[in-house]
Amino acid sequence: MLKRRLHLLVLPVLAVGLIFGLSRLFKLRFDHGDVYPHYSSYRSDPVGSKVFYQALEELPDFDASRFHEPRYRKLPHGKDHTLIALQVKPWTLMKMYYFSIENLELFMRQGGRMVIGVTPYPTQSFLEVQFNKQIERERQKIRSKNPEKGQKKEEKKDKEFDLENPADIKDFVLEDESERKGFMDDWGIRLEWESLDFDEDFVVIPATAVLEESSPRELPGALEWHSAGVFKIPEELEDSWTVHYRRGDFPVVIERQLGEGSIVLTTDPYVFSNEALQENRHTGLLSWYLSDHRNIIFDESHFGMVRQDGVASLGRKYQLHGLALALVVLGLLFVWKNSTSLVPPLDDLIAAGAVTGRDSNAGFLNLLRRTIKPRKLIAVCISEWRKSHPHQKEKGEALLRASEFDRPQNDLVGRYHELREVVKPRIK
Repeated sequence: MLKRRLHLLVLPVLAVGLIFGLSRLFKLRFDHGDVYPHYSSYRSDPVGSKVFYQALEELPDFDASRFHEPRYRKLPHGKDHTLIALQVKPWTLMKMYYFSIENLELFMRQGGRMVIGVTPYPTQSFLEVQFNKQIERERQKIRSKNPEKGQKKEEKKDKEFDLENPADIKDFVLEDESERKGFMDDWGIRLEWESLDFDEDFVVIPATAVLEESSPRELPGALEWHSAGVFKIPEELEDSWTVHYRRGDFPVVIERQLGEGSIVLTTDPYVFSNEALQENRHTGLLSWYLSDHRNIIFDESHFGMVRQDGVASLGRKYQLHGLALALVVLGLLFVWKNSTSLVPPLDDLIAAGAVTGRDSNAGFLNLLRRTIKPRKLIAVCISEWRKSHPHQKEKGEALLRASEFDRPQNDLVGRYHELREVVKPRIK
């Protein structure tokens, strides 16, 4: 008994300790943020942007938030809003859903500002490695869904892909092509690559991006540039785009007005990183990126962190916390009921010297002795037998006649055997 009670106390304590340890471990991991992609506003290490997000949260005149809806659904009205998307893969810009582009263009026409920071690669070879990995992931998806189409893609496995060739981009996009188009092609610009230099230890040497004379004077005159990406603007569209920074002769930060809003493209989002805010902060440049808007939205959906309406999210939405707690308590009570009994075990009672009483047969005999007198026992037995066997009237009358024989009333056993012979004679 003592051991059982000890187990019931120790097991919950161990379970609570395990849950606390695991929650603490996950909290430490997620607080550090290295489980999130680079430049995510959830990441607090040097390659994240959490410091910038938290700084905007603490400013009284700003409202910072995160966006998790797929394909840019449910974007707010663009007026006084700036949407920041950092670490955007080049192939994401080259092939994007029509629905997403339409939502973004509507957001900007309403007065919103869109800031896109392209993933910085030091050379095109780094990009090709990542691009080929993405191609292989897409091929795995198509092979699992459609083996025949996957076999056709497998035949092109050794082909060299050109990121500037729209046909190659279309090859690797394995979802419905009718729903996708090139975002950068739609705006009439191209993303090219001018590789950075390396020192003798194969460490990237940052280039220098210089401010254009026509750009706002509050911007820094020169920036360290950590990306090989540059933009190419056709001559017929040079009046539509404003170049703010160039790396050599190549534009790297460009802006375009769209309706009441604008879009800014940069090939190096380093200025938003936690490291840049600590080591080489450019407050004027960050303010220019945000424009005069006070509602800043950090896009996390392009990282794949989209909101899915499951049971937990619906429970939070409709405040079903009490119901969930009640179900947990009910489950624990059910487990407790099936694992232990409220009545102490019989062995424990005997060991404690308790009186255990009699079994059911003894209780039945005591009940008969108290309610039926001995002289009426035969008559009661005959009456109950006739009630149970109404279709055997002849045997019932024979039992009545046999019970009238002249025999001492105290010889109940002898009379019982005589009546039993009437009901079921023994074979001789």
